[in-house]
Amino acid sequence: MHRTRLAFRIAAFGVYFIGMLTLVGLMLQQANIKRLVLQEMKSIKSGDGTDMVSGFLQLQESWLFQGARLFQNASLWILVFVIGYMLFVWKNPSRKE
Repeated sequence: MHRTRLAFRIAAFGVYFIGMLTLVGLMLQQANIKRLVLQEMKSIKSGDGTDMVSGFLQLQESWLFQGARLFQNASLWILVFVIGYMLFVWKNPSRKE
C-alpha cells in the first residue's frame, strides 16, 4: 500500500477508519448496557442478591478487569495510529527509490 498514490491511501484509510468507528460504536453500545446492568446489580440489597452477583461485582472492580479494559480501549486507538503510520509515513527500507 505504501507504493500507491496518496489519494488511494487516503481512501483506503477512510474506509478502514469508518469500519473502526463502527466497531467502536458497537462497543460503546455494549459498554452502556453493561454500565446500566452493573448499576442495577449494585442497587440490589446485599441480602437479596446471590453470591454470584456479589462475586461478579467484586471481579469488575479488580485490577485484572480494570487493566483488561484499559488495554482493550488503548489497543483500538494504537491500531488506528499504526495503520495510519504504515500507510502515510513508513517507507520500505529494502526498496531503493
